[in-house]
Amino acid sequence: MGIFDLFRRETRAVESLTGNANPYGDGWSVAAATIPHESHPAVQACVFAIANTIASLPATIKRRDEDGRFVDAPEHPLNDWMTHGPNERESWPDFAEAVISDALLRGNGLAEIEANGDGRATGLRFIPWRNVSPMQTQSDRIAMDFTRPAIGNAAAALQRRLMPGEYLHLKDRSDDGLLGVARLSRARQALANAVGTDQHLGSLLANNGGRPGSILETDEKLDNDVIVRLKESIERYRSMEGRGKTIVLESGLKWRDIEAFSLSDMEMVEAMKFHTVTVSRLFQIPPPIISALENASYSNASQLMRFFAQTTLTAWSNKFEAAFNRAVLTAEERGTYSLSIDLAGLLRGDPETRWEAYRIGLENGVLDPKTVAKIEGYPEPTVAPPARARQDA
Repeated sequence: MGIFDLFRRETRAVESLTGNANPYGDGWSVAAATIPHESHPAVQACVFAIANTIASLPATIKRRDEDGRFVDAPEHPLNDWMTHGPNERESWPDFAEAVISDALLRGNGLAEIEANGDGRATGLRFIPWRNVSPMQTQSDRIAMDFTRPAIGNAAAALQRRLMPGEYLHLKDRSDDGLLGVARLSRARQALANAVGTDQHLGSLLANNGGRPGSILETDEKLDNDVIVRLKESIERYRSMEGRGKTIVLESGLKWRDIEAFSLSDMEMVEAMKFHTVTVSRLFQIPPPIISALENASYSNASQLMRFFAQTTLTAWSNKFEAAFNRAVLTAEERGTYSLSIDLAGLLRGDPETRWEAYRIGLENGVLDPKTVAKIEGYPEPTVAPPARARQDA
């Protein structure tokens, strides 16, 4: 019997941590809303910018050496997850993106730890937070009751319970130390305004702004025969057969076009831009990162990207590393091994900055040519590089 079997004996619960009237739900809801808050383009762009970027960065298990520095540990079996995936269905980027996205959208990301008889982790499996019901046991521990999702007509799986030590839990900022609170829930009114604006603008587009496209004017009183002929003429004009042909008006009628959108309607478009900035603030992302380029320029783009990396990406990378190390590594391994997400991978898309950093590292003795060649995937250099000419001041 393993240690996990002992945990599973504790099945009684005294209080559910989820429900319709608490802050641990999926955020906010709008009565009769047809567009979920997660589908708002700015929300999707922010979640993608954070989760996808972190998931695509190089991740590896490192070992602390005698000098206290973390170095590569290719001997650790968990490194195989980053290459072949933590389970048979997900690659490492897919898994990491799913867990981080759930934490961003719902305040909590969960994964089941698959273990062998010795209690060592052999895999991780993402569990959608919408399928989870956290419970607090009589011993004040947090159990995760969940139902594994099914595809199509597959039979629904039975509900299972995971105890501490059997799950990886990534959470956003918590108010009580138990569960994270969704950012969309904290700013429910701002998101409701954003969705309401999109819905209103969509209704305007679908109904031509709620106004007729044109109007006929005359000072005369029209009899029914004239009205019938006029209606038939206009219907033929609007059909494909009458497209491009000339319409003849009678009885002194005058045609006047009506603008579909008023100035107040056009302000709705500006309001959408404002809501995009509001959502960006909520996720701590500079607007140009999610293609809101109204105030972007060539000079500030790199500075904003640096801000994004140093604040948002660093914070979430540290959160994910800490959650992984605490849940997956054994107590004996935590002092020696650690998951490391290399933010330097962001420089892969900027070769000029990357090689300038290498140059500075080589000149100051921090790097050597062999290390640079290994990082870039080049053969090991056999000839020492020529000394860099220096100019006297």
